Order: sequence, then structure tokens, then C-alpha cells
Amino acid sequence: MDSPRDPGRRRRPALAARLRRLLEPPRRLRPTRAGWLFFFLVFAVGFAALNTGNNLLYLVLALMLSFLVLSGVLSEAALRGIQVERRLPFEWIAGRPGRVVLEVTNAHPRHWSHAIVVEDLGRAPGAAADAALGAVFAMRIAPGATEARSYRHAPHARGELRFAGFRVITRFPFGLFAKSLDVRREATVVVYPRLAARRAPPRRTGDPRAVRDAAGRG
Repeated sequence: MDSPRDPGRRRRPALAARLRRLLEPPRRLRPTRAGWLFFFLVFAVGFAALNTGNNLLYLVLALMLSFLVLSGVLSEAALRGIQVERRLPFEWIAGRPGRVVLEVTNAHPRHWSHAIVVEDLGRAPGAAADAALGAVFAMRIAPGATEARSYRHAPHARGELRFAGFRVITRFPFGLFAKSLDVRREATVVVYPRLAARRAPPRRTGDPRAVRDAAGRG
């Protein structure tokens, strides 16, 4: 039985989180609705080319497959070198929207980044899992440049608002795939309780100000 001071017990959550990050793929690729339609067209053209032996259909099939390869290469170039930093508000009150600034930097020395969506992942007070608290969009980011975008989020309850990291997504260049990259950037903010409206205390019957007010109205 491990003692409360056993350092191995404290290392287990950190080792589990590190192992989970190692097993997760660095990139995720998901076909869009247009991508599924394109796959269907590729299958149809390939089936027709095999049945007919038409050289023109084989040429069209080769061009369509080259579009898939080019889409993967350009989307990878758009995500490579992307760095994100977060600036949080000084204080956060439950029920009031706070402004979060995300600074998106293209650290690549030569390649431009296009159609970049950054989702800020976190866990609101009382939530069971991480979710996107907000998202920003940058159309073009020059090599070595930084674009600042902001979003607003209003926590529903007080407590600790935990930020887990970012999910960087692009559908560049043809919109056939949504390629995403997860970036860990943890932070914690304390959300203060709602401010209750103060009511003025009722005036007493013996208050001389009430007597003067009544005399003035008379």
C-alpha cells in the first residue's frame, strides 16, 4: 500500500497524461461534405475507367488523385509553424462575458498560412469534459507575422475555468478535408460569483427626512 507521501502516486497522473499525448496522432484528417462527394466521384470515375479502358477516364482519374495529394501537402504546409498564445482578462465574473485574445503566429520562414481556425479548448466550472469555449479565424498569416483575434465567453457559474489548449484547423486549399492540430497550453482562471444588486434600506417612520418630505408635499 502506497503511503500518502509516496512520490510514485503523484507521478502516475503525469505519466498517464504524457502517455496519452504520445499515443494521440499529431494531425487529424476528416473529410468534409465536399470531400465525401469528391471520393464518390473518384470511385465512379475509377470504376468507369476499369470497365471501359478509356484512356481519357484514366487521365481524369489521375488528375483527381493528384488533387487529393496536393490538398494534403498544402494543408500540412498551412499548419506547420503555427503557434498560439492566449491573453486572459484580469478578472472574470459569472454571467458576464470576458474577452480572450488569441495571438496566432506563423513561425515558418517562407510559407504563408491560409484559412486558419483556432478553437480554444477548456472546461467550464461544473463541466465534465473539455469543449471549445470560443474560436477565431485568420484568413492569411504571412511568414513570421502574428495576427491577434479575440472572442467572448461568459461562464455560467463561479469556480475554476480550466483551459487545456488549442485546436488549429484548416480546410485549405480545396475544402475537401479539415486537418487539425492539437496544441497543449494549459491555464486556470478563477471565476468570481455574480454581483448581487444592493437594495436601499426602507426609511423609518421616525426619520426626520421623511417628515420634511411629507411637509414639503403638503
